[in-house]
Amino acid sequence: MPVPHVRARSVLDFTAYLRKARPGVVEGILDRVPAECRRVLNDALPTSWISIEHSRHWVAGFVRAVGAPEARELTAEFTQQWVLRSPFLKSLAETMIRLKGISPETVIRVLPRALDATYRDFFKARLVELHPGRAIIALEELAPELLDTPEYFVLFSGGMEGTLRFMRRPGQVELTVDHRRRVARYSLSWT
Repeated sequence: MPVPHVRARSVLDFTAYLRKARPGVVEGILDRVPAECRRVLNDALPTSWISIEHSRHWVAGFVRAVGAPEARELTAEFTQQWVLRSPFLKSLAETMIRLKGISPETVIRVLPRALDATYRDFFKARLVELHPGRAIIALEELAPELLDTPEYFVLFSGGMEGTLRFMRRPGQVELTVDHRRRVARYSLSWT
């Protein structure tokens, strides 16, 4: 089974955001991760990929440092702003908005593609249901390393909430994880 990787651009952008939003948090986390992980994270180029073997230490350290509710909130705030700033997501979002307008359905349809472009071999993202006011997105074939680091799901939940905020729709995100089937299901609802 291939080793999962996350696009370095998203990690670099998120840590830059955190350095402004919560000064000192990033440095505190980096001080506590293994030296090799710290080197990989510090030396990463935006176009490179970071192995889950290194990113998992950062993610778990982040959630431990600020707590799950704050980690989810910070991730939601970041995602809301990042959708139109990320070089990859910006062009994808702008194209979809230009073609279909900024509706929840338009943005939700793009979400699985954006997740797959950011997380390689972590999972296969799929839009399961899309109805007015609600959607279900499944992350299938979850990598064992992902299941061993549940803190990722806190960040993914925050990312889904940030997507709803980007759409300017108050909403709710609920998560269920089936470890045996290696599936995470995100139920999104909005008004």
